[in-house]
Amino acid sequence: MSSQSNSSVYSEKKIAAYEAMFKESSFAKPQEVYLTITVAHLFGQAYIMEQQGTKEGDPVYSRFVCPLEEITKVYINENAKSSPLFIQCDTDVKGVVHRKRIIVPCLDNVASIVSQIKEVQAAHMEKVNAALEREKQRKLREIEEKRKEEQAAIKVNAAIPPLSAVEKLPDPEPVKAVNIPTPAPVPTPAPEKADKKNVEDLNNEIAESMKALESFEKVISSTPAKEAAPKKPALDLDSIPDKAEAVPAPAPAPAPAPVPAAEPAPVKEEVPIQEVKPVQATVQPEPAAPVEEKPIQPAVTAAPRVNPNGRPSALSDFETEVRKLKALKDEGKITAEEYAAQKKKLVSELY
Repeated sequence: MSSQSNSSVYSEKKIAAYEAMFKESSFAKPQEVYLTITVAHLFGQAYIMEQQGTKEGDPVYSRFVCPLEEITKVYINENAKSSPLFIQCDTDVKGVVHRKRIIVPCLDNVASIVSQIKEVQAAHMEKVNAALEREKQRKLREIEEKRKEEQAAIKVNAAIPPLSAVEKLPDPEPVKAVNIPTPAPVPTPAPEKADKKNVEDLNNEIAESMKALESFEKVISSTPAKEAAPKKPALDLDSIPDKAEAVPAPAPAPAPAPVPAAEPAPVKEEVPIQEVKPVQATVQPEPAAPVEEKPIQPAVTAAPRVNPNGRPSALSDFETEVRKLKALKDEGKITAEEYAAQKKKLVSELY
């Protein structure tokens, strides 16, 4: 039992209390045993024997609390010297009966204690039975009230006119099982054997393509890289003087360096290509496209510029034309815009 229930047991009205001293042997230490009777329980300290199945254990000195409604038997063991009091309690736990016996030895007037326990138990059971009867009547009343409510609901529903009849739909026709024929297995065609002659031709084409690729790589590796042409400086129009001044002639462009002739590539010994074993294949690969060899173009020298009259443009001619334009602008025959456009045209023809 829990501590809360034990505290309520100790606070109940006490009917009687008994105590004594018991020694198991002459050399054993005496132990105190006592028994208290209340209006609903028995509690105290004595020897407890728990029954496990059909086997009963040894007595154990311990405290106990036993409700009166669980007591099934109270008697005196006359065969023992101390005439102990035996109290048998049976507890039903989920349909399984747990039994224990409480042994209280060395009490005086054991017979009167037995009769007193039975009287208190009878009075308690009357109260318990009355409480059970009241609970039973309460449940019966609840059931009766529930039945009346259901009958009233039935009467109310009976007073409601029934709904108009609904035309019943015909039952669906059962679906007929259709036997679908199983398609016959399609035979897998056996792979055709590759023609030995076609395989040899394919191997020869691959060998020729490899040779052409090697020769192209040799030519590319032996060709020297082209040198970048020197960049001409930009001409500043504002730096050109209006009047004729002695302008040194530009130095002739250096002649391009001769391109060294390509040395013939060393001829490597041809390694015989091992014959490739025929491969069983139904699809023949496309032959590799031949690689075209691009000829090496020689370095092209820039051609000298020519003026509109077909002669090579020189700086002296440019100066003469500029002087003419300057004279026309000073005389007022051409505007400054026309002078600038003509001067720009001459510069473009020079360079």
